[in-house]
Amino acid sequence: IAVLSVDASGSAMVRITAETRTAAEMAKYAAFVASRSPFTEAYVTHHEIDAASAEKPYRFSLEASWRD
Repeated sequence: IAVLSVDASGSAMVRITAETRTAAEMAKYAAFVASRSPFTEAYVTHHEIDAASAEKPYRFSLEASWRD
């Protein structure tokens, strides 16, 4: 997983943009984030394959909620 950006906009949610080599790695990362404290859930909101890159990685956005 290559985390490209993290945006915590002041609410109880964070948006993560990342890249992986496969769709399975993308799903595993979402499950990993959701299972870690203080996060309560995480889900992929957008994904695409970067066709311009030789490796054609999956680039995706993930939103994760947490509780204080």
